[in-house]
Amino acid sequence: SRIAPSGGPKDTRPPEVTRVYPANESTQFSGEQISFDFSEYIQIKDGGTGILISPPLAIPPLVSVVGKSVHIKFREKLAQNTTYTVLIGYSVSDLTEGNALKEYSLVFSTGTQLDSLSLRGTVVDAFTMKPLAGILVMLYPQWNDSLPAKTIPMKLARTDASGNYQITHVPEASYMVFSLDDKNHNFRFDLPEERIGFVDTLVNIRPGLEPTINLRLSE
Repeated sequence: SRIAPSGGPKDTRPPEVTRVYPANESTQFSGEQISFDFSEYIQIKDGGTGILISPPLAIPPLVSVVGKSVHIKFREKLAQNTTYTVLIGYSVSDLTEGNALKEYSLVFSTGTQLDSLSLRGTVVDAFTMKPLAGILVMLYPQWNDSLPAKTIPMKLARTDASGNYQITHVPEASYMVFSLDDKNHNFRFDLPEERIGFVDTLVNIRPGLEPTINLRLSE
């Protein structure tokens, strides 16, 4: 009997980044758009909420797909002498099978050098002590309990499936550290169903002192 060809094994590989603009770890960037080229045709899911820019922008950038490329166009001027990290992850997948991209980061600076310090740790549920995925961990360079409600953070990262996070390319300073279950993706604690956690003292980050900070998220 005649049967249709199988078409080969199912594609289970996520798309791969083949080129980025600007080049990773570039300095003195002054453009208005960054781009990611991929090994295959891709799509953006969830409105691009899996794309994370640190420091975050007050005006969300425009995200578009053209063939095998993702373009992120800024709608505000980037801060001077600042190191930016752009994380693209589960929002990007291939067009045919929906295989999601593993998290990929692009780092560039608008100044002459890159910040190099970091902060890492884990976020857990305060009641069950189970690790939490997809939680924002945010740095603010001054003390004020109302910061997450009124301003966007200076630096941030998102926890992985094991509840771990790492905020990279942080400038030397003392910071307030908050964790947030950001339901509306605006980097602010402004909804009653959002959960928050924080460290009640300033965290010093400097060469030779890059601490591990674990947080508990509660109602």
